[in-house]
Amino acid sequence: MPTSYSQQLLDAFGQDCRKELSMSLSQAYLHSHLKAKEFGSFWFQAQSYLRWFYVDALLEKTSRQLGMDFDIGKNAAGNCKHIAIHSNNWLMTVHHLPGRGPLPKQAKYRVSYSHQNLDFFDDGCSSSASEELGGHVYLLHEGKNQHLSFLNFTVPTPDNLNVLYTESLRIASIQEVEAEDIESDIEDKIILLTEQKIRNQQS
Repeated sequence: MPTSYSQQLLDAFGQDCRKELSMSLSQAYLHSHLKAKEFGSFWFQAQSYLRWFYVDALLEKTSRQLGMDFDIGKNAAGNCKHIAIHSNNWLMTVHHLPGRGPLPKQAKYRVSYSHQNLDFFDDGCSSSASEELGGHVYLLHEGKNQHLSFLNFTVPTPDNLNVLYTESLRIASIQEVEAEDIESDIEDKIILLTEQKIRNQQS
């Protein structure tokens, strides 16, 4: 019997790691909401970009602090970057899930990651193959304004069309999040990137 997805993911991303991931995502929501107010009539566009940049920056910081390997990947068009965190033969990417189904929209780079996932309960999966540990897991998040309200691990099928496993993660309280500061140099870079995105959108 192969090791369950729950145990594999716990071995790869333990409780301390999960706590820090939750804190990073919660901080991203809080600070993107607060900083968006500085963009006036462009606050809505700004908040979306700010959340994206805060998520990547804070997860990179968390990965470094926890001593986890990571790299910065690109989509097929090469115009969008994302962080990919590695642990125990698992690769985790992070995605916003705004009111869609249980998975983010199709993308070539997502399928290229998830093709290695195995369905342990598929009769066509050989016993030797099913003993292999590891795969691709999404860290999916959603929320409103400054509040993160949805956070889970989801393992997609190899074609990225269905779900093999999903598990909710604890969300940090607003009191916990407000007690944590973000370095000013990180915030300065995020503001500059957001201003650039908005300018490009208007040109």
